[in-house]
Amino acid sequence: MKGSEKSLDPQPWQACADEMVQMHQVNSKVFNFPQGHTEHAQAHIDFSASVRIPALIFCHIAGIKYMANRRGLCQN
Repeated sequence: MKGSEKSLDPQPWQACADEMVQMHQVNSKVFNFPQGHTEHAQAHIDFSASVRIPALIFCHIAGIKYMANRRGLCQN
């Protein structure tokens, strides 16, 4: 993400997102599952070629940026 990219207004973003989408609050503590992110990667990621990556990583939410692309915008 580029620092110059602006965050969308969270209310319309949430209205366009599935009602099951729940966003964590800033300062929340969560677990990240790195292998789950590979499902959305554009290239194949080989975890066996790198240093052992833990199955989950404890994280702290420092900020939230609501983003969308043209294919991800609400379509009525």
